[in-house]
Amino acid sequence: GPRALTHLGYIWTWRVSGLSPIGFHVGNIAMHLVNVFLVAEILERIGFPPERVLLAAAVFAVHPLQTHAVAWMSGRSGIQSAMFGYAGWVLLLTWFWPLAVVSQYFAGKSKEDGILYLAAWPLALFL
Repeated sequence: GPRALTHLGYIWTWRVSGLSPIGFHVGNIAMHLVNVFLVAEILERIGFPPERVLLAAAVFAVHPLQTHAVAWMSGRSGIQSAMFGYAGWVLLLTWFWPLAVVSQYFAGKSKEDGILYLAAWPLALFL
């Protein structure tokens, strides 16, 4: 299905922590932290000064738009899709094209709009 990887993540979390909401919440927070580091890595690779990378990553980490995705179990699809999308960008910027394509595919399999990360690839021509 279109969110096969998200469902697989739910199953894995359920097997590890049972039906406790804490396990799902910890999983969402962990993925969000990975996203913060990936955003910082992207900004660093495209030439942002280190102090601006730190500031931008901090703003991304605590921005109110992230609240729903991190706090609610149903927001995992967005966080997971973003994680694969950002990882694809890092891989693209480090010239690991085959893995970048796989990561973008995983972004689309986590949430339908994950394909939009791939749509932004032409911007890499200008970086």
